[in-house]
Amino acid sequence: MWADLAEATGCTNASNGSVIDAASSRMTRVWFAKYGPAGWSSKPINLDQSLNDEFHPRLFQDSYTGSLILVYCGSGTTMTNDPTPRLSTDVLMKTSEDQGENWSKPTKLTTLQTNEAAAGANNFQYGDYLGITGQNGFYFAAWTEVICPDLKY
Repeated sequence: MWADLAEATGCTNASNGSVIDAASSRMTRVWFAKYGPAGWSSKPINLDQSLNDEFHPRLFQDSYTGSLILVYCGSGTTMTNDPTPRLSTDVLMKTSEDQGENWSKPTKLTTLQTNEAAAGANNFQYGDYLGITGQNGFYFAAWTEVICPDLKY
């Protein structure tokens, strides 16, 4: 699992915008790769062309059920209800029961969105503070979340 740019209409070279620009046609997607009889194959877990981004993926495989469970940060999804798309993010979860061939629709885990573009925001909200573990069909995700929007660090 990793985050990388996804192919998008009009995204043919560096002058077409960047992922820092919320209006850009470039999008980051979480990609999944696996090795099988035909060799390596990879594809994004979300083929939607809407302007949103996915990043900081964490993957877990339940050794009991074989299920793959993925948690990641996502912006601009219909779940975020963000008036400024791609600026607020939620922690989302997807599962796969067929070794990553197909993924479920995302489930929103967070109760509050993080918007690092807001005035006074702390730019340390993202990073290695996202994790997933589990056993025998029970899964536990952990992440940081803003609990008081007015709190200044």
